[in-house]
Amino acid sequence: MAAFLPTIPEEMGLFRQEVEKMLNALVKSQESEQRLLRRTREIVGEIGTNQDKYAREKEEELEAYNYKKKVQVDIEVMWGQVANSHKLETEKQAKLNELRTNIAMLEEQLKNGSGWSEAQEEMMAKLKRQRSDSAREVETKANELAQIRMEVASLQALVNEAEEEQFRLEEELANVSNEVQEKRSKADKESRRKVMLEKSLKTLKHEAETFNAEWKRKADAVKVGEALLKQKEVTLRESKTRMEKYLKQYDVLFRTTHQFTEAMENQWQKNVELQKENTQTEGTIRTKEEIVAKIEKDCVKIEQLVALTKEKIAEVDLVKEKIDEKKDACKHSLNELVNVTIEVERKQSESIKKTLDDLLRQRELVNKMLVRAADTAQGTHDLTKIKENTMKNLENEINGYRQSVKQQRDMVQQLVSERDRYDKEAEVANRKYRAAVEEAKLQDLQVTSLQDKITEGETRLKQQQNLYEAVRSDRNLYSKSLIESQEEIADMKRKFKIMNHQIEQLKEEITTKDHCLVKEHFDHHKVDKVKQGYICMHLR
Repeated sequence: MAAFLPTIPEEMGLFRQEVEKMLNALVKSQESEQRLLRRTREIVGEIGTNQDKYAREKEEELEAYNYKKKVQVDIEVMWGQVANSHKLETEKQAKLNELRTNIAMLEEQLKNGSGWSEAQEEMMAKLKRQRSDSAREVETKANELAQIRMEVASLQALVNEAEEEQFRLEEELANVSNEVQEKRSKADKESRRKVMLEKSLKTLKHEAETFNAEWKRKADAVKVGEALLKQKEVTLRESKTRMEKYLKQYDVLFRTTHQFTEAMENQWQKNVELQKENTQTEGTIRTKEEIVAKIEKDCVKIEQLVALTKEKIAEVDLVKEKIDEKKDACKHSLNELVNVTIEVERKQSESIKKTLDDLLRQRELVNKMLVRAADTAQGTHDLTKIKENTMKNLENEINGYRQSVKQQRDMVQQLVSERDRYDKEAEVANRKYRAAVEEAKLQDLQVTSLQDKITEGETRLKQQQNLYEAVRSDRNLYSKSLIESQEEIADMKRKFKIMNHQIEQLKEEITTKDHCLVKEHFDHHKVDKVKQGYICMHLR
């Protein structure tokens, strides 16, 4: 049929399509039939392996059952030996008790009697030997009993293991029987499907035969039309050659124009792309330049602020040092001046008071002398003039001293005012220094906050990277699990196919065995009939 397709002309398109469909359906049916045959072979092989496995498991079950019986018999024997040993132990214990009572009685007799006789000593030695022998026998029996108990425990464990093995084998047998039933059901389904496919294959073969008959009829009509077509083909070839020449020329022109247009469009697109790239690069350069300028400005500002703060701190430190020095000097000078001026004024006032007191005393003396010595008027007049001159001189000195005291007081007040002014300047400088220190602290805090933000951004980036890596690992794990699940699904499908094949094989074997059983049944009936005939013949 595949060789038949190329012989069909192209004008019979529908017929050719139908034939191709029929061929494809036939090929598919053949392939499905081959697959079914392969599956039946596989299922037969699997059923054989399962049967061998079932037989081996049966044998193992029988061996386990026999071993269990043997172990039970051994356990019963051992328990009998244990019972016998218990009996012997009780008997020995009774004998030992009797011997002990006899020994006690003999010892009492010894105590009561005059002494040991030779027969008694021999009897005593014999009893001691028997006692030691019985003690040794008791120890040996106890050891044997312990060994027997250990052997019984081991045998009981073996029995339990054999029972568990038997239970497992029974479960496996149940599973195998269930699998056999499932495979039988699957084999029934596959057989029904095979019947359906065979029916469809028969219908397709019938349709193919009808199509072959139609094709033969149409092939005859095609042969008649081929002669007419040959004449028309000659004329068509001539016209085709001419048309081909024109078409070649047109193709050459069209290709050249198309090449030129494509080159022009490509160049235009390249120019547009270059313009876009230039604009984008210019924009990016501008943005980057702006960012760089901002960063430079910020850096310059920060540097200026740092320099200003450093200069202010240095100036404030210098001013503070100078003010402290001036303050110390002023305090020292003020203290000295105050002390000196107060002492001087006190001394001067005391001296003036003394002089005034002296002068008053002298004036009183003079007045007394004037009253008393009126005669010496000229002398006294001269003396009064001298005294007046001295008084004037003293008054002038007193006034000078008073002016000097006023000047010193003014100096003290000026120094106090300067001290207050310097204190105020020192307070202002301290305030400026504190403000500068606070500004420096604020700038340090801003720098630390920016560093914290940078570290937070880095930590976020690291977290995002870790999350990305975790997502990648999860994706890889899921992809691996998906691949493994797909492989498991493929394995399950393959096992399913194998099981179907085994089921079909089992079905075939079951059918063959059923046929054999029926035949044997009929043969058995025949043999029974022949046997009854022979019996009747013999009876007659």
